[in-house]
Amino acid sequence: MTSKKPALIRQTALQLFSEQWMDTVSVAEVCREAGVSNGLFYRYYSDKEALICDLLDRFIETFGSDLHAIEVPSFETGLMRFIEV
Repeated sequence: MTSKKPALIRQTALQLFSEQWMDTVSVAEVCREAGVSNGLFYRYYSDKEALICDLLDRFIETFGSDLHAIEVPSFETGLMRFIEV
């Protein structure tokens, strides 16, 4: 059984980062809001930068998949789908 804790940490961090500057959000704040211990955070991430890199990697992967899924029957349709993504 895989732990849902990393997803909870990522989701909480995204929420906090959307409300505050990333530099002002601490690991302790992410953990407190997620309801996990700092030790659990460090089981999955070496530091806040590693968490941010993971979030960016996941965004790029999702964005790339969405772009590859665009069907382009015409330039206009392709452009509109690109904008939607």
